[in-house]
Amino acid sequence: MKKILTLLVCTVLIFSSCNKNKKFNKTLDGSWISTSIDGQPVASGDAYKMTFSKDGKDDGKVTLESYEDGQQQFVLTGTYKITEKGKTLTIDASTSGVTYNSVGTISNSSDSKFTATERVTVNFAGFPGTDTRIVEYTKQ
Repeated sequence: MKKILTLLVCTVLIFSSCNKNKKFNKTLDGSWISTSIDGQPVASGDAYKMTFSKDGKDDGKVTLESYEDGQQQFVLTGTYKITEKGKTLTIDASTSGVTYNSVGTISNSSDSKFTATERVTVNFAGFPGTDTRIVEYTKQ
């Protein structure tokens, strides 16, 4: 009896974490724009835009666009994965000469906004750099 109860509890925990990943993935599907970085507002012409297209319960494809003074600077494409009960978002993307990896801890998420504390590693033409920042995103 004890083994059956333990198995049931483990099964419920697994499915509840999967459901939270799936729920955030459904919310994430679509385009998001950065509205603040480290508490400072982002000018509309200098924003980052991320477009998520879900494939499964907790993963999918992503396109990252960077803008400066209203001009697109670069576009990266790759994949993303949601883990830790919808609280961690990992992105791997690249384009010619640029690779991007981000592991973000999600907080304050809703259907129209979320905040991520991101640890970003970018390798641009052989010059790697790492940064940690807090970014607020708003759904377009």
